[in-house]
Amino acid sequence: MSNLVQKTTHLSHTKKIPCAFCRGTGKDPFGQLYPGSTCQVCHGRREVYLLTPYKACAYCHGTGVAFSTQNTCTSCKGRGVISLGNQGLKGIICSACGGTGMNAEMNLPCATCNGLGSI
Repeated sequence: MSNLVQKTTHLSHTKKIPCAFCRGTGKDPFGQLYPGSTCQVCHGRREVYLLTPYKACAYCHGTGVAFSTQNTCTSCKGRGVISLGNQGLKGIICSACGGTGMNAEMNLPCATCNGLGSI
């Protein structure tokens, strides 16, 4: 048996930001399970790690909460921002959603821009 302790490391191109879903409290903002339950996005840590660069989620407007619900945003997974990774953006407004990041007919994130609002 090995005596090595596995450490969690974060890459240099990651950034720690406050959790958007719970607003950095670490608690479930809606108390769905019980009033003291932990946030389902940050798991009570109050912060999330993201790959940089990133952009605010156009679908949930950076709240991490799905439109008109008490659920996590399906586009950003409750983080409020979307990692761009190596893809980068050209700064062109998405013609499919008009820059809103939302498919108005289905009330879901735009499939063309994945909720970013631009491509």
